[in-house]
Amino acid sequence: MVDPQRRFFRFVGFLFVLWCAANTYLSVTRYGVTEGMYWWFCNLCLGSMGLVLIFDHWGWGLGWISVALATQSWWITDNFWRIFTGNNLFGLVEFMYQPGNPFDEFILSHYHFYILPVGITWLFVTKDQRALSPPKQAMVHAGIFFISWLFPENQNVNCIHRTCMPGAPWMAGPIYSVLFTAFICLLSVGIGWVLDPWIRRHRLSKEGKTRAVRAFQLWCLFTIALVYLDVREKTNVPAFHCRTRNPSPTEGIFCKFTLEGSPRVLEVHYRVKNFEAKPKKCATIFRIGDVEKASPDLLLLAPHENRKVSTTFPYPLAETTLELSLRCEK
Repeated sequence: MVDPQRRFFRFVGFLFVLWCAANTYLSVTRYGVTEGMYWWFCNLCLGSMGLVLIFDHWGWGLGWISVALATQSWWITDNFWRIFTGNNLFGLVEFMYQPGNPFDEFILSHYHFYILPVGITWLFVTKDQRALSPPKQAMVHAGIFFISWLFPENQNVNCIHRTCMPGAPWMAGPIYSVLFTAFICLLSVGIGWVLDPWIRRHRLSKEGKTRAVRAFQLWCLFTIALVYLDVREKTNVPAFHCRTRNPSPTEGIFCKFTLEGSPRVLEVHYRVKNFEAKPKKCATIFRIGDVEKASPDLLLLAPHENRKVSTTFPYPLAETTLELSLRCEK
């Protein structure tokens, strides 16, 4: 018979898998498969820990918690700092507050508050099993970093192309990628090497397991209050909307998504398409309110070409709607 604590964590595991599925669905539909936004370690850790909790695999659980301690601790600290001070500490969570970040994506991003508390509590509650071998753990993490390197450099998935912390532009390039991958792999393996015997020596009694689960439930109530404060912070950020105007049967322009390009700079991504079987030169027209401006460089579109384009704007100080259109040479 499965004890109540393990039943509880199995239920949490199903929630994690559903949460990961929702987050992945939004990332794929909003950004596209080729952008890799679903491949961030945090999202992979969310889904993987969900499966670990469902199937009660101690070794894999220790492996994923080790890498979460090596990576997500920075995120959680930065998010706490932002909630309580309104300022960035490391700048890792700034994208959540950029004006174009949709509210559903903002809410889903708060799973970072739960992976570590759930996983660490579960390691003390579940039965002992064989730990994951360090080489296997390192190979899994290195494989994730390698795939991250294949995604566009501007998305910088898992900080593989350059550091995610602003203010250190020299931390970029192939040498950085290799050293960063090695550092995270070694750090996570080292954390697992320390945690494994320590947790085994501090197993909880039946009463201790009950108290641990209750402590986690209190943490959930505390984080609900934190999310409420975070939502209030988010609602104070001016909204940014993108839409297209002047549709044409011969060429088209389509809003895609926005990202934080650099501190206080909004990166707007859109697509342009040539519906005709002949090349053409087009200028992108940006209109905000009554102010209209054309892109300085013409787009040279091949026949039937469908191209991704991006531009940057400073963070808006008030709710802003950007209208996009194309003006092509006849």
